[in-house]
Amino acid sequence: MRKEVKQILTTCRDLPTYTLKLHNKIKHTDRPEVLDIEDAKTFVRKCYDEGEINFVECCYVIALNASKKVMGVLQVSKGGVMGTVVDPRIIYTFALLAGATSIIITHNHPSGSPKPSSYDETLTKVLLIGAKALQINLIDHIIITEDKALSFNEEGLLTL
Repeated sequence: MRKEVKQILTTCRDLPTYTLKLHNKIKHTDRPEVLDIEDAKTFVRKCYDEGEINFVECCYVIALNASKKVMGVLQVSKGGVMGTVVDPRIIYTFALLAGATSIIITHNHPSGSPKPSSYDETLTKVLLIGAKALQINLIDHIIITEDKALSFNEEGLLTL
């Protein structure tokens, strides 16, 4: 055995090992369901702090199981008045750890206009590509304001 390979094998044994476990304190029967776009719009609005929705932009991901039950919600990012940076790797790490078969992305626009920016559209396409690769369904990307919501799905913007 070559010295380099032997060195790697010795190092691998010294590395930490990981196990995946879901610590679930809520029964499946008690989890909220998101069966359609209206359910999604209602649910995502509950993710936001009322005092922040008009002040700073935040992005959340909602993980759903095969029965469209909510497995968990993660705040992916919190930015400023004009935007927030979203890392798709964080979204998909959470989705995989939650055992999600589907996800919904949501973010707010403090400006009051739910019109998607070019960054919003590009991010959605990147997320669609990642979803396809991981066999996770990106159900929607919803932009909310204090009194409006725009669904990429309803607007036909959830395409590659």
